[in-house]
Amino acid sequence: MSVSNGSYTQNLTQEVPFCHRPSADKSSDLSATCIEANSRPGLPFLTKRFTSSRARKITDSNDEKTGRGPLGLRLLHSSPEPLIDIIFVHGLRGGSIKTWRKGYDPRNIWPQLWLPVEPGLHNANIHSFGYDSDWASMKSSILNVHDFGQSLFEEMRNSSCLRNNENGPILLIGHSMGGLVVKKAFVLANNFPEFQKRIQCMFFLATPHRGSGYAAVLNNILTVSGIMSPRIETNLQESRERMKVLQSFLDISDHPDEHYPRVEGSCQWIDARNDFQNWRDPAEELIRDDSSAPEKNPSIFWVAANPGTGKTYLAAQVKDELAHFQLECSYYFFHIGNESSQSLGNKIDRIPDGYVKRFHDTAIIWTKIFKRGIFQARISTPQYWVIDAIDECSKYQELFTLIKGIQLSFPLKIFITSRKIPELQRIHRSLEASVSITCIEIPAEDSTSDIDCYIQERVKNLANHPVGGKKDIAETLLRRSNPCFLWVRLVLDELEKVYTTESITKILQSIPEGMVPYYERTARAMAENTLEKHVARAVLVWVVASSRNLNIPELSNALKLDINTVLPCAKSAVEGLCGQLIFIDQQSGMVSLVHTTVREFLLSESAGEFYILKSRAHERIALTCLKLLSSGEIKPPRSQRMLSQARKSQESSPLMNYAITQFSEHVYSTSAETDEILLALDLFLKTNILSWIERIAQMGDLYPLIRIVDSWSTDLSRIATKFGSALLQDPSSIYFVIPPFCPLDSAIYKQFAKRAGPSGLSVVGHKKNAWDDCIASVNFGEDSIAAAVSCGENLIAVGMESGDINLFNRKSYQKDGVIHEKHPIDLIHFTDRSIAACTTRSVVLMDRMGNTIWQIRLRFRCILLTSSVNAIIAVSQHGHVLKWDISTGALLRDQLFAYTSPDDDDNSEPSVKAPDVASLSADIETLALAYRWGTVCVFDFESGEVIAWPRDKYNRLAAVLLFNPNPHVSRLLIIYMDHKIALYETDTGALVSAQETSSTAGILSASCSPDGRTLATVDNHGILQIWDFESLSLLYHV
Repeated sequence: MSVSNGSYTQNLTQEVPFCHRPSADKSSDLSATCIEANSRPGLPFLTKRFTSSRARKITDSNDEKTGRGPLGLRLLHSSPEPLIDIIFVHGLRGGSIKTWRKGYDPRNIWPQLWLPVEPGLHNANIHSFGYDSDWASMKSSILNVHDFGQSLFEEMRNSSCLRNNENGPILLIGHSMGGLVVKKAFVLANNFPEFQKRIQCMFFLATPHRGSGYAAVLNNILTVSGIMSPRIETNLQESRERMKVLQSFLDISDHPDEHYPRVEGSCQWIDARNDFQNWRDPAEELIRDDSSAPEKNPSIFWVAANPGTGKTYLAAQVKDELAHFQLECSYYFFHIGNESSQSLGNKIDRIPDGYVKRFHDTAIIWTKIFKRGIFQARISTPQYWVIDAIDECSKYQELFTLIKGIQLSFPLKIFITSRKIPELQRIHRSLEASVSITCIEIPAEDSTSDIDCYIQERVKNLANHPVGGKKDIAETLLRRSNPCFLWVRLVLDELEKVYTTESITKILQSIPEGMVPYYERTARAMAENTLEKHVARAVLVWVVASSRNLNIPELSNALKLDINTVLPCAKSAVEGLCGQLIFIDQQSGMVSLVHTTVREFLLSESAGEFYILKSRAHERIALTCLKLLSSGEIKPPRSQRMLSQARKSQESSPLMNYAITQFSEHVYSTSAETDEILLALDLFLKTNILSWIERIAQMGDLYPLIRIVDSWSTDLSRIATKFGSALLQDPSSIYFVIPPFCPLDSAIYKQFAKRAGPSGLSVVGHKKNAWDDCIASVNFGEDSIAAAVSCGENLIAVGMESGDINLFNRKSYQKDGVIHEKHPIDLIHFTDRSIAACTTRSVVLMDRMGNTIWQIRLRFRCILLTSSVNAIIAVSQHGHVLKWDISTGALLRDQLFAYTSPDDDDNSEPSVKAPDVASLSADIETLALAYRWGTVCVFDFESGEVIAWPRDKYNRLAAVLLFNPNPHVSRLLIIYMDHKIALYETDTGALVSAQETSSTAGILSASCSPDGRTLATVDNHGILQIWDFESLSLLYHV
């Protein structure tokens, strides 16, 4: 063996210790004799790969054509950190697999299995290049290797793997004529010097550098022997003509399926399954020529999964894998909407008359071509069929009727994909006596992983988007995939055509054009079931409009109440009627749409008969829920004495919990066109309202009490806030204890306070006629002093001087928990997922359960605590801005914001003053500090420079600083100690408006609504005032 790069040549025979060096005067393939893996120390895992009983042996040793391998450049091994690319090129009548394999097993390719584990080759990508070097296909000029060298060069230049490792060296290894191909590729690279520099080394194994006289002799031998005789060419031409006739008869095109390129890393989960390996790999006893077919034959591996989950891609990958292993594989891909691919007999009428008489139905085709033809052939190797989307065939059940009980002399293995069809179990039972059949589903996590691989491969080739944008697109696609291959593919097809951010956003948020025809075909197919399409429509209404996913028992109960339909086997019925659009989780039984775009389609008029008007759907569900809530199932007790007796325990309707918690959501979403909802609500409020409240309290969440209508809306919200503790402790108190304590004019008092009778509870003395404005009040006790309060999305936190932080539910105002700290609390702030607090000694970040994430000691107490996306921000009493990393607590910033007087000149030194009050704008760009003496300073937060002084001519002290939270409103509100409120321009400090408050007590705090329109203030006497932020006019006074 020699190595060449320019003038450099060296003998490297010892570089391949595990293969016999080929003879220099032979041009046979490199079926090298290799030592077994178990004799190589440190590589025990290879033993199983080469000694497994699954090793496929081709029994016909005379057929040297078997197992050559695919043409073109093929990646054998991908290194996680590639530094070099090694490319193997075979010789005359060799192959990309055949030349480099051990024995006859196409999987045992030593460059793929052994080289990656050799010391020094861990960082090498290994490739194999295949070209047509077969004698029988050669012409007289075939020994001119220019075309093969050109093909190798172009494949190297266009290989994505080689492009990704653009600076890595390339090492070429050529055997026999492959060495000439390697040299020709190197010469052709002269026109591309940058690429030619990457070819650092070439290995030649038995390469005839000066040509070979055997070529002409070989050509003469082949001609004389008849291998390339004109008679054989004529027979081949006749055979091709017969095949064309058979293809036209069977309606098979040259390319019966679409192109589904293999994505690296996808579909690996199925190769790891033992049941798939058992199906794919022939048993050891079948390797012998004289062995008989297995007892159960054929063997079927059936993958049933939801629409769009990648079944077609899986079938394509299995087909490619079988072809890669040089196994005999036939395949067919059915496509919805394509009639020619949905039925074998759809185009029989287009066949010439002579064939129509002979082949007029599927049974005759099966008998004449398969049973009397193909199945009678003497075949010694397993035959594989890959059939995708068999349920799209109009009469797919016929196939299983035909294969049932067939007699085969060879193993037939059939790989099938389909939706989860109701007939699957019946077909399984009918075949299990004579056919080996395995049925699986695609696990959701594996489908998501395959989609991720596909997205990464497609997004990487998007030329119209920057690298950072590609990452965001990939994350968005994976998050919204749900997981649906079809949606991902169509969205990526559209993304390849657009360039602007607006177009990308629109595509990601809308239904791809290709999805609508698919959904329309599905809707038309569902409409063909005229007898039960009203059931399918009802199912879709409940699944689309329900406020949470329903399980099968809930949905079945809903259909019984809604359309008076009983489904004996609800799961099979739902899958059979709406299986293309609806997914049922096998573990939880929850029913959901296969993808979010299905909801958008059904809410559009494109859905035809299954079009859902949102308001009508909510009205329909609300009426069904109220019908259940007004029934005798939750009828309240008639007297207080019955509470002490054992309540009849009857099994609740499956839909009851949903109706109790969600009916008000649907009531709010209905239209006001009919009075039906009001009548149903009236009946419910007059009969079972108290039982409903009891059930709500038993669930432990009083928020549903707040969402109700008309006269009960205020009552229920006040019941939840004022009597929440009593309800949670004793839900049955709603019947006879709570109503007498309610105001005289409330609906609950009027309707239920007198029901208790003489033995019931009555309240004497002064009573209010209506509920007051106070929703809830909390008494912490005389010894407890509240020092700080903060409101989050779902919780209210009150910090105490004792160090406790009390947490309250923001909706029901019931206490949710207590967090204990060692030192008094000064400030509290909610982040998205945690709680930050400043004590007199430290700043601490905790999760919602009170567990400390990090804690930092403080030298000075803080007057402001807030956060950004990635940091906790505080302002200390000595005028420093402190910034900590929200994840680790690492200090990111410690900067002094020094006071500067508006009367100082540019050369004056900043004064050292400690701020009393601070406020940071919502966009974290502007900081305002107020001092005991001096003008309020407004700083640029990044630079720390003063940008404005909101001046007060009386030099009053500021008690509250508040930026408008709306980023489009540049205003700073200042409340002074003498109760004056002033509004200033943030950038200039100019006075916009001012107002005097009517309060004689100092204002304790102020807060603004998120939209920046309304201001709320509270003083020392507990007086609450609501203001218009822009005009500072008083709106409300409590």
